[in-house]
Amino acid sequence: MLKAYIAELEGAEWCTLVHGETRGKAKSRFARSDLIDYLDSETWNDIRLRRLPGCDNKPFTYENSKNAGFLYRDLEREDEFNNPVYCPPEDFINDCNCAICSNKKE
Repeated sequence: MLKAYIAELEGAEWCTLVHGETRGKAKSRFARSDLIDYLDSETWNDIRLRRLPGCDNKPFTYENSKNAGFLYRDLEREDEFNNPVYCPPEDFINDCNCAICSNKKE
């Protein structure tokens, strides 16, 4: 079973979704992704994962993620009161390269 996580670097204003059989494997998949330009011990310790159990064993799609309670925020479009604005379905990004996400049907 592949567990779903929200992965981010501490202090970053962005996050992504990643699958892994364990927390450590999900962290490793995120660390090896193209999203992180370099990896050193300090960066590894700055990776934070939060569970997204509603997407376990499901490809990360807009609908699956929304049903699990996750939407990407569009920080550039938020107003001065920081009211959240969420990315529309056509802007949804799946950066996970696991078997489930790689084999999804579009």
